[in-house]
Amino acid sequence: MTIHDHVISYTSEAQRLISHDFIKVTDLIGRDIPYTATLGKIINMLDTADPNLMAYLIGNGGSAGIASENANRLNKYCGIKTMTFNDPISMSASANDSLLGWPGVFAEILKRYIKEDDLLIAISSSGSSENIINAVDMARQAKAVVITLSGFKSENPLRKLGDFNFYIPSSDYQLVEGSHSHILGLLVNTFVLVRQQKINPKGLA
Repeated sequence: MTIHDHVISYTSEAQRLISHDFIKVTDLIGRDIPYTATLGKIINMLDTADPNLMAYLIGNGGSAGIASENANRLNKYCGIKTMTFNDPISMSASANDSLLGWPGVFAEILKRYIKEDDLLIAISSSGSSENIINAVDMARQAKAVVITLSGFKSENPLRKLGDFNFYIPSSDYQLVEGSHSHILGLLVNTFVLVRQQKINPKGLA
């Protein structure tokens, strides 16, 4: 295979993974739900939410970068209060305080902040990171809304835990992370256009 062939093949796969009719979305009980309708529900939820709603975004490694980038977008462009937990000093202190150690790093912080009807966006390429799963469990105990983004194996545990679960059927980190970034970027972009009355939210159903 030539470099040209690889570039064409890889780009085609990236485009396929983010197509609206290919991204897999399920609810808390594992039922398939339409991608665009799910975006519409999330946007409506954010648009009508209490002004004190806080959105927490978490991830490890590249997913942490996606969390920080989209926390900034949600805050700057959508007026949603957001928080991430990527400061290394705070995270090491949290892991030290948690009975679980590093697997409890996000849950330890979340239990001090998250409340009913808040939003947790949990991002994990593998969908099997213990610290992400434990944080989701904490959010569910608080009766917060949970959105998950995962990839790799279709039966990954994170995919079963959210109210809205976005799944990318690929084992390539870059493709999964790129798809997750696209989904959240599209969410922000669409929300802004709905707020500007340039998109009819009913058209997302």
